[in-house]
Amino acid sequence: MANNGLEEKIGDDIHSGSDEHVDPNVEGENRNEGAQDPNLGEKDVGKEDLDMVQHPHNDALVITLKIGKFQVRRILVDQGNSCDIMYVTCYKGLGLHLDDLEQSNNPMVGFNGTPTWSLGATNLEVQAGTKKVSTEFTVIDTPSPYNVILGRQWLHAIRVVPSTLHQLLRFPTEHGIEKVRGDQV
Repeated sequence: MANNGLEEKIGDDIHSGSDEHVDPNVEGENRNEGAQDPNLGEKDVGKEDLDMVQHPHNDALVITLKIGKFQVRRILVDQGNSCDIMYVTCYKGLGLHLDDLEQSNNPMVGFNGTPTWSLGATNLEVQAGTKKVSTEFTVIDTPSPYNVILGRQWLHAIRVVPSTLHQLLRFPTEHGIEKVRGDQV
C-alpha cells in the first residue's frame, strides 16, 4: 500500500485513514442540541477544557485533521493567515503530483516582507470531527516545522472558534457543537 512510502518520507505525520477512523482528539457534545449555533463563543469553553491542558503554556494551536484520505499531523491554526498553506513535502506525502496543481501567479508575503512564490493551488477535503469542508490550499516549497497552516479562509468556512489558551477548536455541526483538541506535547 502507498502508506509505507508516506511513513518513510514524513514519519508519523501522515497516516492513511478511513471514514470510520475515530480521532481521539475529536469530541462531540450536545448532540442534536444547538446544531449550527451561530452564537458559539467563549461562554461555551469551560474550566474542564483548561483541565486537559498543560499549564503554564504559550503554545500555538497545532492539531491533527483528516485531509483527503490521510490523517495529517502538525497543522498550525493561524488566525493571522489570510490563506491556507500546504508545504510541498506534505503535498507529495499525500501521494499528489506537482503536475496536478492549478497555476497561481500570486506571491505570498510574510511578516518580513519577503515574497514567496507558490508552486500552485489545489482543492482538498479537510475533515474536522464530522464536518468536511473543501479547502483551497496554496502549495509552497519552503522549510517549515508544519505540514499545513490553516488560516482564516478555512476557519471561517467551518465556523470555528479557536482557542490557544484551551488548545482546542469548537465548531457547530448538524450534530451539535464538536471539539478538536490541540496536540500539545
